[in-house]
Amino acid sequence: MKNFNNKIISIFILVVLLLSLAACSSTTNTQSNNTTPTNTEQSKYPYTITDQAGREIVIEKPFQRVAMTSVRPIPAAYLAATGSIDELVGINPSSMVAAKNSMLAVLAPNVANLETGYVDGNETNIEELLKLKPDVAFCLNKNTDEIKALEAVGITAVGMETNGTDPIELFSQWAKLMGDVMGKENQAGAIIDHSRAIAQKVKDVAATIPENEKKTVMFLYINDGNTIKVAGSNLYSQYWIETVGAVNSAAEVSNVAVVNMEQIYKWNPDYIFITNFTETQPEDLYNNKYPGQDWSNLTAVKEKHVYKNPLGVYRWFTPTSDGALMLQWMAQKVYPEYYNYYKIEDEILNHYSKFYNYDLNDEELELILNPSSDAGAYKARTK
Repeated sequence: MKNFNNKIISIFILVVLLLSLAACSSTTNTQSNNTTPTNTEQSKYPYTITDQAGREIVIEKPFQRVAMTSVRPIPAAYLAATGSIDELVGINPSSMVAAKNSMLAVLAPNVANLETGYVDGNETNIEELLKLKPDVAFCLNKNTDEIKALEAVGITAVGMETNGTDPIELFSQWAKLMGDVMGKENQAGAIIDHSRAIAQKVKDVAATIPENEKKTVMFLYINDGNTIKVAGSNLYSQYWIETVGAVNSAAEVSNVAVVNMEQIYKWNPDYIFITNFTETQPEDLYNNKYPGQDWSNLTAVKEKHVYKNPLGVYRWFTPTSDGALMLQWMAQKVYPEYYNYYKIEDEILNHYSKFYNYDLNDEELELILNPSSDAGAYKARTK
């Protein structure tokens, strides 16, 4: 009888244990399938950020649909800052021209499907934009009327600054702002730190270049055969030239200025860099393609020191997530003997692998370093 009672007790204990295990399993499965944000994620919202118009913006929840209006070099910076463009629904038409002829279209093929028709220059058609149902729109900080119009229809407006002379720092500010707005602070921080570190290294080397060895450099911004425009001071050109240790030939003119050949003869730069806001290529200057323009007697032309700016995820002149590469490329072109501690091809490959999670092939690398004229086949703008 005693043994029988012991067996009953053992069976009872076993049943209780099995029921307990089943309950634990059920709880575990329920928790693993629960998509509710964790306490940490929930505690993040709401939070407040300050945009580049000095406005405080409360972020109540993650944004799902993002548009860009009067700001242009932003889609590629957005990719670098957040890791994808999945939330984008529309961008500026000028951004699209660059995107379709750049690596951005390879890294994020959906960029080609984004809407652009709601923007004309710096003017945004709010009615057309509303059809895209954006939660947030990035726009120029100085477009106060647009900001008010966006907020009036329930779209969160984030003002962004595009004026400045330091493209590395301006990009860093953009990346931080976009990372903060989209809740991707860590993603943005990595490329910001890298860009600043490369810039400082280039500056350190530039500081060792003797004054009597400094080269003169001119940025040819536009040349359509009729009008010649150069990028002078108070623009990104000044930063690129000074940072690599050279002297801006066109420093006496401000921003983007129309000049004639007589003025360029006077400057006679050692190096000429051509932006991707124009279709002109180095061969066009070497071959005196444009009637009435004789480039043959310039030092840069005679010594074959005319270069087309590369085109990566965006045009390598304005602020871009490829800005560190622009510095390294340009520095090595002007002073190969001083900047000989890296190979630019390897720097580009590593950059794309680390920050875009993409391994470039040889053809893509060649297209970055030697872009076609197509990206310049649009009404050129300064931003």
